[in-house]
Amino acid sequence: GEAIARIVGFAMLLAPYAVAALIFSTTAQFGWGLLKSLLWFAACVLIGLAILQFGVYTLIVAGLLKMNPLVFFRKITPVMVTAFSTSSSNAT
Repeated sequence: GEAIARIVGFAMLLAPYAVAALIFSTTAQFGWGLLKSLLWFAACVLIGLAILQFGVYTLIVAGLLKMNPLVFFRKITPVMVTAFSTSSSNAT
């Protein structure tokens, strides 16, 4: 149990440096164009998620559930913060 916890802890400490090294290596190998494309992709994903969260969910909550969307979003805030901070859909 404790050995696994230490290994996971070490991996979590190492992860930001490893990600930075991989980004640097990939950018050095393929150029800034690839990084620009990846950033554009990430922006599109975030925009799509925002449309889903605040557009589609608002329509569903107001239309089907007959609930005030602001009340709904206020009530789900702790759950969403937990899900995003742990990067896990299992947290919900």
